[in-house]
Amino acid sequence: MMYQLSEVQAMQDSRGAFEGVAFDILNENGAPIVTFGYLDPIDAARARGLIEKAIVDAVLITGAGR
Repeated sequence: MMYQLSEVQAMQDSRGAFEGVAFDILNENGAPIVTFGYLDPIDAARARGLIEKAIVDAVLITGAGR
């Protein structure tokens, strides 16, 4: 798989506007491409499972502004 997922973990954004749990899609170098944040850890775990299935065969995942 070209892309990996981080584990669900506690997260707070740099502006202090979000505090909850999150996981990232990581590129081939291990750098985050996108972060998904949730208030409920159960929701985050469910979403991570779905995203894991969605990216298995992806050949391109990119943020806005490609």
